[in-house]
Amino acid sequence: MLLVIREEFRQICRSSKDSISTAELTQHWVKHTEDEQQKIGNGLLSFQDKQVIKLRVSQVMQEMDIKKTGRISMEEWVHHMLLAQTKRSANQINTLLQTAMGQQPQILKDLQLMFEAADTQDNGTLTFNAIMEMYSRKLWHLRPGNDGRPLTGTELDAGDPDQFARDIIKEMDLNGDESISYAEFMAYCVGRRKQEVTLHLYDLSNGMGQKLAPWILDHSLDGVWHTGLVCFGKEYFFSRDTVFDEAGATSFGKPCKVLSLGYTLWRQSELHKYIVDELKPKFHRDTYDAIDYNCNNFTNELCQYLCGKDLPPEVYNMALHLKSSALIRSIRPVLTWWLRDGVVARGREVSVESDDAGRVKVDKPLRAGTIVKIFPADGVEGSPILGLVTQLEGQNIGPAGDSILQGSRTPRWDLCGCSYVVPANQLQDKAWVQFFDLTFDLELGVCRGELRTELIPHLRLTIEKMEGGETTC
Repeated sequence: MLLVIREEFRQICRSSKDSISTAELTQHWVKHTEDEQQKIGNGLLSFQDKQVIKLRVSQVMQEMDIKKTGRISMEEWVHHMLLAQTKRSANQINTLLQTAMGQQPQILKDLQLMFEAADTQDNGTLTFNAIMEMYSRKLWHLRPGNDGRPLTGTELDAGDPDQFARDIIKEMDLNGDESISYAEFMAYCVGRRKQEVTLHLYDLSNGMGQKLAPWILDHSLDGVWHTGLVCFGKEYFFSRDTVFDEAGATSFGKPCKVLSLGYTLWRQSELHKYIVDELKPKFHRDTYDAIDYNCNNFTNELCQYLCGKDLPPEVYNMALHLKSSALIRSIRPVLTWWLRDGVVARGREVSVESDDAGRVKVDKPLRAGTIVKIFPADGVEGSPILGLVTQLEGQNIGPAGDSILQGSRTPRWDLCGCSYVVPANQLQDKAWVQFFDLTFDLELGVCRGELRTELIPHLRLTIEKMEGGETTC
């Protein structure tokens, strides 16, 4: 496999010898595509076809170009092609690899040589015997575990190659096939360590769902499941907020079932950032629904992020079974209220955004004058509008600079067809805003920009007035 990948690279960059540009790769793939089309009787590619290929090449080049030089080296080409053979996120590896290459420019080449030396069958995977041979010949110094230090010559002489191989495979192997892919090898070498992900299932009906299902539904149910996803020793779930608690020690008691979902390479801080940025704006009290937007939907999205797959069918398909019952559909609003405000919101769990619970913190407070996109208040229809973060903490300012606290009336901002309503009982609450944040990466010495989503007190938000008196939504 490695030989084929390298040979294709050499054919593309015959002129430049050691690297590929976007133009060279585009030219290669256009010619290859035209040759394939002619084989099946089609003509030359149109201008639009070539433009599509050029745009796709530009995207791929950005993914490949870890060194950010604008050209792709042999090592980057091999790295991208081998990662493409697996379902693991290349971003998990490349974010750490990029930092490592800033300190050790040759690290990618060195790691590929280590992998290739063990890949005696040239199929992109390492067997137990091949890895044991590497330790026997003292060509591998990888230490199993979280230490990070390489094995010394003395340790290799005193140790058992068989045990080294078993230990390192146990640490690297993510899917239980007792062989190591290139992605698993690289993830371990750049510092990723696998964490098991399990699913806790609780029967909210205490057994009644199983008894009543034949009378109410067309399908049998083992239970009316509430689920929590367990990783890093914590149990994450959705009640009236996205929360977590000690695994197996939530207010729901002892789980009826515990299912292993596999392993993840993401870190806890990355999981928290994903929840805060991507899930909290979607999963909150006013979006909770007993059937379509409940705890199981939340844990399913977590499972997709951490493991790249859906929850088991018995949980994932439960909503479809409930929808088949006319009785369940008729009592759906009451069921939603009962589950949201009673059953699943009864514990001492901690919100993922809580400072004392390991929340992903913003590096710096949101500065006054920052332009933000303000989302409608919970439970209120409307489109996002443009706003500003103010310095004021004790007063809320309306679009004309006047206070929007006008007696007991519900304040409303109406701008070019968009409405942002602040319910009277939420005046001291917060609003979701999105903004573009620039931070300086000390390790890489570069500026990085990203879209962030935060909860900001209503008292710090005003409507943005654009030049000419117009306001943009």
